[in-house]
Amino acid sequence: YNEEFLKLVRVCPAALYKIDEDGVKSFDYAGCLECGTCRIACEGTIVKKWVNPGPTMGIEYRCG
Repeated sequence: YNEEFLKLVRVCPAALYKIDEDGVKSFDYAGCLECGTCRIACEGTIVKKWVNPGPTMGIEYRCG
């Protein structure tokens, strides 16, 4: 499971997956670019389900 999370740390273009010096894992969904890279890298393991945000949600709404 740690190796799967390390994949996400390496491939996320927005660098939203992090592991701090104490080994604590985190994910900041607010900066998500909705590119789907995490789904491609870890579908079925860490990323169980991928659903694009509904209307008035997500990057299109935040960035106009």
